Amino acid sequence: MIFYAYVLVLVLSVLFVLGTVFLPITVYSPTDLLAVHIGWPLAFIIQNQRPYAPSFPWQTRLYSVWENQIQILWLQLFFNIAIVFGVTSLAINYLVILVKTNKR
Repeated sequence: MIFYAYVLVLVLSVLFVLGTVFLPITVYSPTDLLAVHIGWPLAFIIQNQRPYAPSFPWQTRLYSVWENQIQILWLQLFFNIAIVFGVTSLAINYLVILVKTNKR
């Protein structure tokens, strides 16, 4: 039973980390457009958005990978998943301990 709970937390952690690529990023200069860092808590995607000429500061996001070069930092992606999984697992374990001690 506990194994399935950890698998569920792992799946939710992966979905959460992958969902962070849709968070807006603020870019302050044309130089920043050369390497827009995307992802949270650690940036795991770097995208070149240099072809755009916006006014600054500018809110951007992940754009089409077919039109803009991207680089995926796999180690940071796995670290992100591990961080979210670890924090979530610790929080759930702490809550379970609190509930069990309050029932007695």
